[in-house]
Amino acid sequence: VPLQAVFTRPSSNELLKDRDPEALLDRTIDLDEIAIDAAPFQLVLGSSLYKVHTLFSLLGLSHAYVTDCGRLVGVVGLKE
Repeated sequence: VPLQAVFTRPSSNELLKDRDPEALLDRTIDLDEIAIDAAPFQLVLGSSLYKVHTLFSLLGLSHAYVTDCGRLVGVVGLKE
């Protein structure tokens, strides 16, 4: 089962407060309710389309991160 993030809609007071850039910097972000995958699936830059298709089919992936020497360079995902 893939992890999903849960987002809550901000109140109107929060939206008005967000117009001030300084208020955005002071805002606290609560990450306790967000599921974060500690080991997301990665593809190496230059992976063949055949390999990507095979991995998505066999593993049932919906998206994968493309990396080059450990740095994120892109995301591949299924169109829904």
